[in-house]
Amino acid sequence: SASIGAASQCSHATTTATKINSEASRLKVDVPVESLSGPHGQNAELCSWSSVMLYLKPGGLFNLEMWKFHESFTTYPSKHSIAAGAKAADRPSTHQIAEVRYTLYGTCIARLEPAVRLSGFEREKLNQAFARDSAQLVDGNPTWWSADGQSFLYFAQQYNHWKANAVRAAGGDGIRNVGTSGKKAGCGWAHSNVTSAANPEAVLWTSDGWFEVSDGEWEPVKMQASECSVRTFEFHADEVVFEERHKCDDESSVNCCVDQAVIFHGWRQGSDDVRVVLPSR
Repeated sequence: SASIGAASQCSHATTTATKINSEASRLKVDVPVESLSGPHGQNAELCSWSSVMLYLKPGGLFNLEMWKFHESFTTYPSKHSIAAGAKAADRPSTHQIAEVRYTLYGTCIARLEPAVRLSGFEREKLNQAFARDSAQLVDGNPTWWSADGQSFLYFAQQYNHWKANAVRAAGGDGIRNVGTSGKKAGCGWAHSNVTSAANPEAVLWTSDGWFEVSDGEWEPVKMQASECSVRTFEFHADEVVFEERHKCDDESSVNCCVDQAVIFHGWRQGSDDVRVVLPSR
């Protein structure tokens, strides 16, 4: 995932949208309702893309432009240059450039969804809002994710309560490891009271019965859980264009293709940055 902020406010990796010069695609940017750029925030270093631009446009349309760039210089020492004591600039070298662009066009469905705001935990990562993500499941149940995309709540079936954990990059066990068949099944930093079978998620909004790990022991914690809301985005990209350019000294190549349609999601609380689970390529 990556956080994307308003282009006029973003101080990290802000770029100007660039046209893709290929016969397989066309730039569809008119006057956007909002332009967002990134990645930035706590998860920026985890994003494999150098620049991400999201345009939210009238009529529920969007386009997402992702770009990465790599440049390298390789100097090859030769017997002649070493013996003569030649400078590095005089030795044989290779200049390589790799550029990848991934552009998606389609429609966006925005919804206002209920969320829960937690506070009072020793671990500051848990003191924030969590929103339901029905696309990321643990044992068939939706998970709830923090705005920074690092912490999550999942339903631990073997204990009949909700546990708080985090992605591995944030020091947690990771969502793939906490299900009943995972090597960290049922693990977490905090857990809710026992849930009711009729409505398991209702306990998330109650402040009683929560525990937090302290020095390896489960201790009751005085925390607060309150209701809030976040705006969710469901992006349906029906046109996906991939372009890859390679240049090695005087030789260059371009590969352009149209990929299959893809669906991905995003979240936003108030007017803050948009967190997007970027589609992979």
